[in-house]
Amino acid sequence: MRRIVVLGSTGSIGTQTLDVVRQHPDKLKIVGLAVNTRAQDMLAQAKEFGVGHLAVGSEDVAAGESALDLATFAKSFGEDGSLGFGMSAVVDLVRLSEADVVVNALVGAAGLRVSYETLKAGKVLALANKESLVVGGDLIMPLAAQVDEARRASGTAPAVGPAGALMPIDSEHGAIYQCLLGENEREVAKLWVTASGGPFRGRTRDDLRDITPAQALKHPTWHMGAKISIDSSTLMNKGLEVIEARMTDVIRKTYFYKHAQSREFHVDLSLPEKAWYATADNLFELAHDRCDRLGAASPLYEPPTRMPELVRASDKILHHTFDAGEGVLIPAEILEHAKRGCRNFVILQPFGCLPNHVVGRGLIHALKEQYPTAQFLPLDYDPDVSFANVENRLQMLIMNAKAQGCGEAHGETA
Repeated sequence: MRRIVVLGSTGSIGTQTLDVVRQHPDKLKIVGLAVNTRAQDMLAQAKEFGVGHLAVGSEDVAAGESALDLATFAKSFGEDGSLGFGMSAVVDLVRLSEADVVVNALVGAAGLRVSYETLKAGKVLALANKESLVVGGDLIMPLAAQVDEARRASGTAPAVGPAGALMPIDSEHGAIYQCLLGENEREVAKLWVTASGGPFRGRTRDDLRDITPAQALKHPTWHMGAKISIDSSTLMNKGLEVIEARMTDVIRKTYFYKHAQSREFHVDLSLPEKAWYATADNLFELAHDRCDRLGAASPLYEPPTRMPELVRASDKILHHTFDAGEGVLIPAEILEHAKRGCRNFVILQPFGCLPNHVVGRGLIHALKEQYPTAQFLPLDYDPDVSFANVENRLQMLIMNAKAQGCGEAHGETA
């Protein structure tokens, strides 16, 4: 018997999950449910499946009549029932001792924290939340690998194929995952993710010059809501899927600084390494040139600042040959925007790695020497960080920015 927590139980993926459980009551059991606001719909689900552990992401719901109905129902389970409001309550469900699998069908980047905590608790993550991997793939994938190793060591993983700590359950990635079950991954040479083409399949580039949002919303097959329909018709969703599945290297940084180290400071690299990094760096230049020519046809096109000139602008702060992870790009991007007049910056990264890295190396101090009126707010998206603390710090930045704006309006200088 697999015991499942469903987060986002009233959405498309959530309701489909419950349909599967209805068909296999002897093998599957729901032990926890969470929604964002649709409390009454979740209550109906809880009554049908006999679920006592419930959570609502929106704290505003706690003041409504639905909250009383949920509380009464949860109390009927005694110690086997619970009810909470807010994101922390949703996260608490993944830590239930009786849960084996967590279905993450939450919408947006809010699902990242749930994905992380699920794997950290050693549970199987059934993932329908692309943003978890798009935003935090470097956090989630190593953690999933650790859980996979533990599953193999305990004998709970299949002999061949994926070990099962992270199971994609939505769209193409779910289909690919199912194809790989029971198969030897070494025998798979290539995976293809297809695109239907949406409402603009077969159109020429000239045809696409005058399309309207209304046309983009008319998908020939699916009714997915405005946001997802636009993502589909513009192929934005395919870009997210490429990042999610890590199917291609979309970051040039490593090739650039390795090539720079070899060329400018004669770092000892073997001849094949020197040739590879130089070739890769030049290939990125050619790809950028091609993309720029295509993009120039759009009336919204602005010539981009290429990475070499972007990071060289930060050489006084952190030289571009220094391998500082993304740290070299943060001051570079800040300087680029400061040059255009921006003076307020929020540095956001899950679990504090980059904000602490940047602050710890004194980069903000060096940036403020160039732009004394600039404000910097490093935020770490960590489960242990109080959201009230984050909100207060954001409010302070906004208040200071407004005060600074008033001062400039009256001819004052800082």
